[in-house]
Amino acid sequence: MNKVPQNEIIIVDMSENIKVLVTSNDKKEKVKKIGFTDVDDSYMIYFVDDLQDKINKIKELINEEALFSYGIGWSPSELMSYYIELGFNFNKYKVISWSNKSTYHIIECDSKI
Repeated sequence: MNKVPQNEIIIVDMSENIKVLVTSNDKKEKVKKIGFTDVDDSYMIYFVDDLQDKINKIKELINEEALFSYGIGWSPSELMSYYIELGFNFNKYKVISWSNKSTYHIIECDSKI
């Protein structure tokens, strides 16, 4: 498993529902308050009703400074680009990627550029 930053919310899948990896109890409580349920000790899920519900939940996760995992294919960071192309507006958000198992990088993205 890749090294992950502590005290973070990392969005690992949002192709249908939204699945997050939560690396602290403090963040876990915040994610529960916005409607996520436990999958196991580290992962939580939000079952999406429709596209607008998903967009609203993404905005709430951005407000909690969640990290969108990078990857090819329908990764959370790729989906963000797609939603922006569709015309949805978001505040600045952060993307996490890994260059190897022990090194991660976090960048800030601006959907208004």
